[in-house]
Amino acid sequence: RLDRGMSSHTMNARALVGGSAVVVARVDGHGGRVKIGGDVWSAKALDGREIEPGAQVTVVNIEGATAMVVSKD
Repeated sequence: RLDRGMSSHTMNARALVGGSAVVVARVDGHGGRVKIGGDVWSAKALDGREIEPGAQVTVVNIEGATAMVVSKD
């Protein structure tokens, strides 16, 4: 009964994988911050490169509460 009205779409962090994000605090192999939709997430650059604020990135994986990202450039 509790599921009544719920869609069958993925409703967790896995739904973010493959999506876009915007860097809000420089991201590198050690950390940073990205905005995914309306939420700000901790992030790490998958390849370890520095990605500056304002850059568009792709979410490759979610590890705990950290988005693993790569630059779209």
